Amino acid sequence: MKKILQLKEKVLRETAIDVPIADIKTKKIQNILKEMSLALGSQDDGVAIAAPQIGYKLRIFVVSGKIFSTEFLGRGVSQAD
Repeated sequence: MKKILQLKEKVLRETAIDVPIADIKTKKIQNILKEMSLALGSQDDGVAIAAPQIGYKLRIFVVSGKIFSTEFLGRGVSQAD
């Protein structure tokens, strides 16, 4: 599993590259999305992750389904926010 990068990493301050919609189904992007999901799932308090956070200079992100859980929503965040 990829390590989630911290603030000092250069890739986090660089401009990410757009990913064309047609590329989303490619094996390369699907593998990156899988890595992102695994990294996000390893964090108890994580609700989203962007590709640069695991070292890819790409403009894609993954959002956890737990943001819709009643436990998460009970922390003062509503679905309308």
